[in-house]
Amino acid sequence: MSARKYVSAMAGSDPVDDVGLRDLTTDPVWFTRTTAPVRATVFRGNAEKALDVDALCFVNGSLAGTARARFAAGALEAAVEFTASAPHLGAARVEVAVAEGQGGSRRENDRLLHEVRVLRDKIRVLRVVGRPTWSSKFLRDALVRREDVDLVDFHILRSMQDLQSASQNLALIPFPVDELFVENINSFDLIIWQDFDSNSYSFFKDLYLRNIKKFVRDGGGLLLWAGDLPWDLGSGELRELAPQRGSGSQSVLVNGPLEAASEHRLLGERLSRWLAESGSLPLRVFPGELAEGTRVLLRCAGEPILVLRDFGAGRVAQFCSDGLWQLEYNAGRGGEGLYGELTSQVVLWLLRHPDLVAPGFSMPPAAAAGESLEVRLASPVGSKVLVFERVGGQARYEHEIASGAGAAVLPAPPEPGVYQVSIKGGGDPLLLGVHALENEFLPAAARQKNLSRLEPLGFQRAVPGEIPWSDTLEGATLTRTTGAPWHHNWGYLSALLALLFGHWWLISTAPAKAARPAP
Repeated sequence: MSARKYVSAMAGSDPVDDVGLRDLTTDPVWFTRTTAPVRATVFRGNAEKALDVDALCFVNGSLAGTARARFAAGALEAAVEFTASAPHLGAARVEVAVAEGQGGSRRENDRLLHEVRVLRDKIRVLRVVGRPTWSSKFLRDALVRREDVDLVDFHILRSMQDLQSASQNLALIPFPVDELFVENINSFDLIIWQDFDSNSYSFFKDLYLRNIKKFVRDGGGLLLWAGDLPWDLGSGELRELAPQRGSGSQSVLVNGPLEAASEHRLLGERLSRWLAESGSLPLRVFPGELAEGTRVLLRCAGEPILVLRDFGAGRVAQFCSDGLWQLEYNAGRGGEGLYGELTSQVVLWLLRHPDLVAPGFSMPPAAAAGESLEVRLASPVGSKVLVFERVGGQARYEHEIASGAGAAVLPAPPEPGVYQVSIKGGGDPLLLGVHALENEFLPAAARQKNLSRLEPLGFQRAVPGEIPWSDTLEGATLTRTTGAPWHHNWGYLSALLALLFGHWWLISTAPAKAARPAP
């Protein structure tokens, strides 16, 4: 039997020179689009002088805010508070960290990680329509029927040419573009851009398009829906995020069955079955060039109808036809409610609803740095490569899982933070929160005490790199005891059992002695 391993601590980890974090608190339940307070305590070991320490707050690895802890001379603690929010349903990882270089001698207490549950009260949707059509009417009806949707709907009925020829006595409702696309754009979960040509309106600035792009990159959803009016997706600000790039000025008529171009949980069992059995459908399609990373979900006569694309932390869906409202008239072929079901599923996919996540594996939501992490595969067929990528950082790790293995135990990444974990080549990513190891670094006196106890009991010093995470931090060494000495040594264990037996014997015999009559 090989000796148990331990790793020695870095020298110079004196807590007197340290600055760290503790007591991270926040509301256990958050709601999307609403902010919540995040509080933490910053402490230090040396209180001689006044000191300012910068702290950062991250939500799912993205920076949510900064705060400064101000220590007066003689003070050992200071409080920091942030205001943060989460864009998506499910579990969110809230992390508070001391700014790089300000944490002092002990790195393991520079970060705290906490998990909160994120709920949604209502889905807030902004829809801008350039012209009323059957397509816009059916989409509005489908959204209004959902009780969990709060819809803000604008129809632009006149172009600038119409305004110039209109009578001075004609009253028009102003379009509050600044309020919607500058001041309150982050209050929405989803933006729908339907049959709208922004180039026809001088008041619609490029600033608004850049804000839409930033909104999606930061985690929002965007639904683009083709129509009669041309739109500038082949160039301009929205080209970067559009799944299908084109002018929208030309269309082709196709007639054929609506087919699933790829498998996706968005379609659902009922819709997939209907697609396999349905007949032909006449559609007007607006073609264009598919951007890199675009996934075609629905086709008709070889032409893309519904395309999907991830953009930053957000998602974009695009309907390349304005005729899908005809699904409502397929009741005789089992198509009742399919239009509403399809649009609802697209909305939920854009909002990253947990029910539509298909990662292909499952794992715990959090783990300690370097500790064992159990991963279970949905399909053990073929070997899989699991990729760990730190959000907002450069760290990346890959682990191969052999073919036929339904589960594997892998080491969690050595660096604390939030990671996106995915199967290489396909599948949605899951988030993993990696905690810093507690009591991982010890001052010199405690380190020497541990060494003097462990080495006589058969422990060996680990060679840097022998343990996966042991050569990744400064000095190539960490402090990790394999456990308290007594439970790895029969002598300690025997002594403890003897003490427990003696204690029991004294207690059990004392009442008998007290009851014995005096001579």
